[in-house]
Amino acid sequence: MKLETGLPSYDRPPLSEVALSIQFNALAGFGYVHIGPLWTRFRDKFPDVEYQPPLQATFETFGVNPIAPQLPHLQIMQMPEMPRIWLLAKNEIIQFQRDRFIHNWRKIGDGDAYPRYEAVRARFLEELSILQAFANENDLGQLVPNQCELTYVNVIKIADASDPDPTAKIFKCWNDVGVEIWGPPEDVALSMRYRILGKDGEPIGRVSVQSASGYGADGARVIQLNLVGRGRPDEPTFEGAVAFLDIARVKIVEGFTALTTEKMHEAWGRRT
Repeated sequence: MKLETGLPSYDRPPLSEVALSIQFNALAGFGYVHIGPLWTRFRDKFPDVEYQPPLQATFETFGVNPIAPQLPHLQIMQMPEMPRIWLLAKNEIIQFQRDRFIHNWRKIGDGDAYPRYEAVRARFLEELSILQAFANENDLGQLVPNQCELTYVNVIKIADASDPDPTAKIFKCWNDVGVEIWGPPEDVALSMRYRILGKDGEPIGRVSVQSASGYGADGARVIQLNLVGRGRPDEPTFEGAVAFLDIARVKIVEGFTALTTEKMHEAWGRRT
């Protein structure tokens, strides 16, 4: 699989976290007895374990009225709920549950450099192969991807804490909606969705953009910008899933650059 080249690149991107995720048909046979043996496959690199509530299955759908009332239905639980397993290293987390596998890279300190998508992607593929081998050896079945998700979390620091409207300095799409009697807005939240089209021109997923202002761990004002590409692979294989993630990466990186201003690009050290 050939990766796209010539994408915008930054020396100091405001990235706080990147996550690659594959959702697959649930491995119904995976139980508590398998958690320890699975951990031994990753323990050298991920020495710590935590347990979290499982994530609900998520699908990007099209042609469905999103505001139509949903009829109540009876849900029959066919298997006991299993936790989401976190395997932790310093800057990385593996998350696994019966129907999902996620690799997170996260920035902990100011000196942590993002290893770039290519490196995170390579680790993700290696870990998926280990997981599939474990599933084969324990008769748990094949991992059949049905949705893929790529998430970029950006934490953009406000250079001037006294700036009444920092949103305009960051986003090209922002038009000042200050009301004369009120002045500029104290907080701004943006929410947008864009379709990802397949080779036949039909939608296969979406890029979601969420932005809101807040405060960082040090108490400084920040704007958090989350970009998520989610959708179905062309074929239910690891190759198809990673191909979708590669498409989502191009959409996210190019979209991030299109949304933000040249002034911010300069501050982040844009190279291409």
